[in-house]
Amino acid sequence: MGLLWTFMGASTPYNVFTGASEMLAGVLLFFPTTTLLGALLAMAVMTQVVALNFCYDVPVKLFSTHLLAESISSPRPMPGVSRTCSC
Repeated sequence: MGLLWTFMGASTPYNVFTGASEMLAGVLLFFPTTTLLGALLAMAVMTQVVALNFCYDVPVKLFSTHLLAESISSPRPMPGVSRTCSC
């Protein structure tokens, strides 16, 4: 686990890129027209986070796997909910 945190601390551009990707995914999930794009971006980001957690033995594997499962299930349309805007 220490090797992962050493790598993360040494790579400022990587931290900025992953942080910006996570923030962008979260912002895109707020708007109905960009929800699918936000969910797909969140899925890509969380896949990378889960891979790092499993490969470097970080103890939050279960939590990150649950977040990945949520991002996979979020693009599915919910029954009875219209995707059209009533603005």
